[in-house]
Amino acid sequence: SAPIWQLGDDGLAELQASLQSLKLTHIGLLKTGLSEVSAPVLIDLILANSERLTTFNLSDNPVGDGAFQDVCAALQRCAILEGMYANRLGITHHSISSLSNLVRSCSHLTWLYLAGNDLSGDDDADGEFATTVLESESLESLIMPSDEYQLISATLHRQLSALDKPELKVKFSEY
Repeated sequence: SAPIWQLGDDGLAELQASLQSLKLTHIGLLKTGLSEVSAPVLIDLILANSERLTTFNLSDNPVGDGAFQDVCAALQRCAILEGMYANRLGITHHSISSLSNLVRSCSHLTWLYLAGNDLSGDDDADGEFATTVLESESLESLIMPSDEYQLISATLHRQLSALDKPELKVKFSEY
């Protein structure tokens, strides 16, 4: 579907200087036509706001694994990050370890939305992610791709479904 606001990679790069001077607590770039090319600008924006950023939304932008992993590494430096929308980014199981590191590093992270990504494929990384989610003291809401469409492995679906953690709501969605 078409971007809500066709910012695109070039538009974000043009706005970079103006955005750097703002003190942002929320970065919302939902459906703005960004790709992996925007990763360096996104990382600069995250790092410039790492002490105050609480919400990051990159959903519906086809950034792929490489850019997403770099963004996750930058988000790990956000002291009070509470949540991230990462729906439909074109990420795969190659990003599971980066997600595990993000959950481990962000002690205030209470929600993580990952629907619409194909995270199937790596049982070792799946096990690490499930363990990280279980050990997280702050995570309360996790939305994962549905195993009905084989977008996550049966192993990860089983592990997350079986978590004995009443304070954590896990939902599986293809959207």
